[in-house]
Amino acid sequence: MLIEARDWQSDAVRSIQIDASPKNTVSAVKKAIEGSEVIGTNLQRLSYGGRLLKDERALEDYQIDNTSTLQMWWCKCMACRALSADQTFHTMRIYVNTPREQTIPLTVSRNGSIFSVKSKLRDEDGTPAGRQRLIFNDEELVNGKTLTDYNIAKDSVLRMATMEPVGIVPVTVCIAILDRSITLEVRKTDTIRDMKAMLHQLEGIPPYHQRLKPRYGYGFFNRDMNNADLSDDITLGELNINRGDSFFLLRRSKHPADCPCFECCGSSFHFFVKTVAGKSIVIDLKSFHTVEAIKKKVHDKEGIAIHKQKLLLGDVELEDDKTLFEYNIEVDSIIRLVVVSGGKSSFSSFFSRVTGSGQSAIMKIARHANPYHFPPE
Repeated sequence: MLIEARDWQSDAVRSIQIDASPKNTVSAVKKAIEGSEVIGTNLQRLSYGGRLLKDERALEDYQIDNTSTLQMWWCKCMACRALSADQTFHTMRIYVNTPREQTIPLTVSRNGSIFSVKSKLRDEDGTPAGRQRLIFNDEELVNGKTLTDYNIAKDSVLRMATMEPVGIVPVTVCIAILDRSITLEVRKTDTIRDMKAMLHQLEGIPPYHQRLKPRYGYGFFNRDMNNADLSDDITLGELNINRGDSFFLLRRSKHPADCPCFECCGSSFHFFVKTVAGKSIVIDLKSFHTVEAIKKKVHDKEGIAIHKQKLLLGDVELEDDKTLFEYNIEVDSIIRLVVVSGGKSSFSSFFSRVTGSGQSAIMKIARHANPYHFPPE
């Protein structure tokens, strides 16, 4: 069976060949991919014909045979790997009391979203996730937040109440990455963060790779929102979202610096920046940080202006907006520092390139503007 593999951060596609039978479950296929490609099962999202495949279902349930080609999306960024490891190894048991006076045990991730709990509850109880209200300590839980945010620990008991369809607005999300659309049941009090949590649970797209853009009526972008990403804290009511409106979901290729995972996922590590004189500067950062962050650290420690620094890994000059992960910088890596005289942003060097006279050109301009402040030449 052929698998077309593509990660969330790029458009590169590669093929993976595995041995699988239509009788195998989707989970078994993921484990086979993990064995040959070392891609964790929690990082994989398999689809066929534009439909996301459920782990517990058999391939034959989707009319998949040995000649079929499956599509696999996954993410290789450190944040996703850390999140996957957390969901795998940091699980706990909680309980939910339903309106039918049943108590349902659930195994959940400690840092899982509230919507992920609702999705598990839907599988057990049958109540659609969009119509559940989860309450803990007399506080209604918000979809986009995590269990940790509410201090929900092992053996905690949540209460579920159901909502009437009144107040629920169905919206369509056109997923440009997967070239298909899905419908979400949302409320006007829901935030963009809540929607991202829903899309993460339903489609497996990490929240920090999502860019949501609203489109109104006949499918046009809101002109005021074309060039700006929506804030996670803005509500659908504030966006004036109504029945029939929809969103575009685009891919964010770079990990945003303000994402909570940027600070909490992945461990910091040390590496060295070596000067021409042979001095080693110890730098401590995370894989998500950019090359510019290295230069800022060097500036703080050595006082060398950022625009005068040129960093080299081997023979490759490092670009400011690229991350350590993209250059495969690891523990004890050695980066060479070259100090550029003048620097790219030097005002006088600009005139030197243009006029060839450098400081004299600047003086002539100043003298022309204020002739009485300068002695004659």
